[in-house]
Amino acid sequence: MVRLFPEQVAVFTGICIKRVISIFRNLNYPQNISYIFAKLCCKNDCLPQGSPTSPYISNIILKRLDNRLVTLSKTYFLQYSRYADDLVFSGDYIPHKFIKIVEEILQDEGFSPNQDKTKLIVGQGKKIITGISVSNGKLTIPRTMKRTLRREAHFILLNGLELHTAKINNRDPIYLERLIGKFNFWKCVEPESEYVLKTLNELKKCSSNI
Repeated sequence: MVRLFPEQVAVFTGICIKRVISIFRNLNYPQNISYIFAKLCCKNDCLPQGSPTSPYISNIILKRLDNRLVTLSKTYFLQYSRYADDLVFSGDYIPHKFIKIVEEILQDEGFSPNQDKTKLIVGQGKKIITGISVSNGKLTIPRTMKRTLRREAHFILLNGLELHTAKINNRDPIYLERLIGKFNFWKCVEPESEYVLKTLNELKKCSSNI
């Protein structure tokens, strides 16, 4: 399995306002209207992280890249998937030159691969994709994440939210909501887990009592 992260897509700096303008121009909007729409979707003339429009626009712009990588993957009998900036190629055999080919395609499309995060995982090595472990042929969340979530939930339910957050010096006003969100993610990955279902229900009760 190969994981590549286009360095620029990760923070959307590779998607400048000119590319966004071209989307609206292709929809037959006039140049001035396309520019206004693009300015509304950009910050500092690039797509910003966190904006609800950024994933949609980046997916439109990356459509040609996706098509090229799908075609390449089929040539090598591989499966290709992408989530935001996380590119994954999996199969029975991946030649080392494959990474170089993918990097050339990325650069041709105006993106720079993040060398520090590019990995070739062979055999039974740890395989974690977008926060989900696929190492054992089934979907789970990583053990380290499970331990962290179990510990946080345990102390909140044991000592109460206020005492726990004071002890760890956490002033995040939506700390509990974030934790509930992470447990919901865990539930999506492992929907049959009795522990997750029970703890999620208890955390929600705790949230409603605040």
